[in-house]
Formats: sequence, structure tokens, C-alpha cells
Amino acid sequence: MLLSSLPWAYQKLLIAPSQSTELVEYTRPVPASDQGEIIQRRLEMIDEALDYPPRSPERKHELERAAKKYRTTVRTLQRYIQRLEESGGDANALANQRPSNSGAKRVHVSRTFDQAFVKAGYANLSNADLAMVIQARGISDKSAIAAIVDFFSQSRVKRDLRQVNHTIRKCQLYADGAPVTAEIVKDTINS
Repeated sequence: MLLSSLPWAYQKLLIAPSQSTELVEYTRPVPASDQGEIIQRRLEMIDEALDYPPRSPERKHELERAAKKYRTTVRTLQRYIQRLEESGGDANALANQRPSNSGAKRVHVSRTFDQAFVKAGYANLSNADLAMVIQARGISDKSAIAAIVDFFSQSRVKRDLRQVNHTIRKCQLYADGAPVTAEIVKDTINS
């Protein structure tokens, strides 16, 4: 039996027996139901490299070959091998991992402002207010201002400052330093 055929946890024990002989208990990850194909593909990617000892030229060559074949990086394949070895050979370790912040509440800085903005009654901007906001953001052409106000007057368009600012930025980027005109606004809105 080859030493490399054993799970990495056992290889470490046999290579350095002077260290603690206590096996670390490993909690087997339970993959999601759609992870089976992902696990199988990743195992297929690293399968031939696992036939060679760690850090050997043969393993390096197999990883480079597999990286080209599967259009991924050698480092990604090395991570798959590391996860497999750290799990004691459990293929479920190759499943996609949940993010470290999974289930945590995500709080955005703008939420408080948005709530205060709506509570203060600013959510329903009049056309005159909207025109002032557009002009304050650097668009001075009257026809361009009117085109943006007309666009946000449509019932299907969400009328809030964030969307207005986003549209103004798109127009300014499209203009590439030139003054924003009604034509540029129409092109930006229709793109």
C-alpha cells in the first residue's frame, strides 16, 4: 500500500509519528442537493494528481495538465486537493462552501437615510424639485433637464433620488466631458 493512497490525516501521522497521535474529529459537511455534479467534476479534475505524492514534480505536471484541460488555475486545483486532504478524503469537502457571513443581517448605510428621506416627505419630488436636483448635478441644458424630468414622470419608472443620480451619471459618462444634451439623455435612457 502506498503512503499517498491514505487520507492526508493518516499520512501526517505516519510521516511524523513523534507528534500527537490523536486524530482530530472531522464534522462531515452535508452538501446541498445540487452539489453532486460539482463534487464529481472537481474530483475528476484532481483525481490523477492525487496518484502522486505532494510537492512532487509529477503532481505538479498533472495539476498543470488538468488546469489546461479544465480551463482553471493550478492554485484552484491545489485548493481542492487541500480541502480533500484536510477532510480525511471526504469528497463532500469539494462542495461549494457557504459564505462566512451566511445568514447574517446585511445593513446598508443608506437604509437609515432612505427611511428618514421618505418619512420627511421627500419621496415624492415635484417636477420643479427634480429639475433643481438635475441642474445641481451639473446638467444645465434645458432640453436635457426636460428629457430627464419627462423620463421620470412616466408611471413605470421608479422616481427616487438614487435612480435620478444613476441616470445623470450615465448621461455624463456617455457625454465624456461634453455638455449633456437632450440627444445624449435619450440615447442613454434607450440603451
